[in-house]
Formats: sequence, C-alpha cells, structure tokens
Amino acid sequence: MPTKLNTAFNTDLITLAAEVILGKSYGSGIYIYKDKQIFFCTARHVLFNNTNPQGKPNFQLKQNHIQIKSYPKNTDYKSFEKINIDLGVLAAQGLLSVNQLLDTCVLKIADISNNQLQLSKGIKKITHSLNINVASSAMVKPAMDIQVGEELYVIGYPKAVQLLNRKQPFYDYNLPLVRKGITSCMNDYKTFIIDCSVVGGNSGGPVFIAENIITNTNGKIEIKNNRYLVGIAIQYIPLLNMTAKQMNPKMQTFNHAENSGYGVCVSFNEITKEIDNLVSNTII
Repeated sequence: MPTKLNTAFNTDLITLAAEVILGKSYGSGIYIYKDKQIFFCTARHVLFNNTNPQGKPNFQLKQNHIQIKSYPKNTDYKSFEKINIDLGVLAAQGLLSVNQLLDTCVLKIADISNNQLQLSKGIKKITHSLNINVASSAMVKPAMDIQVGEELYVIGYPKAVQLLNRKQPFYDYNLPLVRKGITSCMNDYKTFIIDCSVVGGNSGGPVFIAENIITNTNGKIEIKNNRYLVGIAIQYIPLLNMTAKQMNPKMQTFNHAENSGYGVCVSFNEITKEIDNLVSNTII
C-alpha cells in the first residue's frame, strides 16, 4: 500500500508562533529554550520605531509595555496564555538585546529552576495558567546547510489581513496562520530571501524548513518528517508598480509600492548569537 508523504505541520509546531501586542501594532515571534532559560525572539521594528515624525532615525521603544499571547501545547485553540512585559525594566537589567542592522530583538523571559518557571523582573502573567510553549535551540538548522529551493513554512499573525475584513472575517483572527514557500536566495547566510509572501503582523514570526527523509531498510520503507527552525521573517520586498505611469506618462506621482511576494528572513544562527550574549550576561 502506498505511504503518504506527510508535508503537514502538527499543532505543536504551529503554536510555537506567538503574537506580540502593543497598542494598535502587532507582530509575531517565538519562544526559545536554551541553558535552562527562556527567551523571546522577534523583529526589532515590532518593538522600536524606525524614524521620528520628522523622518529622522529614532530607535526608541514604541511603548514600554507589551503583551505576548501564545497557545500551549496540544491546544484546542479555545484558551491562550498571555504575559505583560515592561521593556524598560528588562533593558535596565541587560535582558534585552537588539541588532539594528539585522532588525532583530531578543528578550530574556524566564529561568527554569527545579522545573519551575521564574519570570524575569518586569514580566507578569496575565492569564491564570502559564506553560510557555518553547522551541528548543536543538531545532535550529544552520543557514549554511540550507539550499535554494527548499520547502519552508512561515507561521505568524498577519494582522494586516484584518484591516479590510473586520466586519466579515474569513477566519478567527486570534489564530496563527501558516504560509508555504521556498528558499529563493541565501544571500550571505545572515539573511536569506524566500518566495513566500509576508504581510504586516508576520514580522518576527518563525520560519521552518521541511525535510522529508525516506529510508529503505531491508525492504521496509520509513518516512521521517523533520522540521527545522531556520529564521524569522522580517519584511516583504516591495515592488514598484509602474502600470499607472505607463498608462498616463503625465502622471508623475502615481508610483505605488506593492508586495512582490518575496520576503526577507534573518537566519536563526544570528539570533542565537544574541541569545548567547544574554546567556553569558546572566550566568552567575
């Protein structure tokens, strides 16, 4: 009997994507467990401004308090977990790391001691229960091992799809969405390009590579469906729409930037470096 090649994601992997909420702004991210500590990784621009109202560089926090919403393992999606974070308190303790060049940000969330979760100062749980669904650092696959054309998945909370569809929602906007694509260009392995559209709200969301291994041992066929964390989504690549100008050459101000369908991701290798910096800063 033919064996189905399973390319689907299980619930535990989908729920690794968490939602960042700050006022009317949103983003995505992922919790990572390493050396008995839990960290949260997202895009820098989700939490920080790029410019001030005058258009000059201004990398200040959008607001001091944010919330992170996530679903536990084996969820039925009927209840979620949420924490409140005072970013100013975290920064004062050296528990916040930012890479402006790569547009990434890592927060230290908690220590694990005797199987107990000890939240960092400045972090409080909002919901009654808190069993943070984390990805292990062992899930990370080095960017150097990734080839162009590999199948990948982007998971996150693309809130931009809500803007025109609030009165007639197409799905429950509290849920994460999975999007499928391929690696398109590996750049310098610090960042890589994906042929997979990302929109507002996807920023900071995890990117997984799908690896399906088929083995034949003494006539017995086995299929292993491996999923590796390779990066986070940062932004889409804009495409200049020249159609209107070509139709009316006298119209000089109608150039419009659209989503090209390509996205930029930061390799998780680079994010791991930020995590390592926070680990070394907090080891007693």
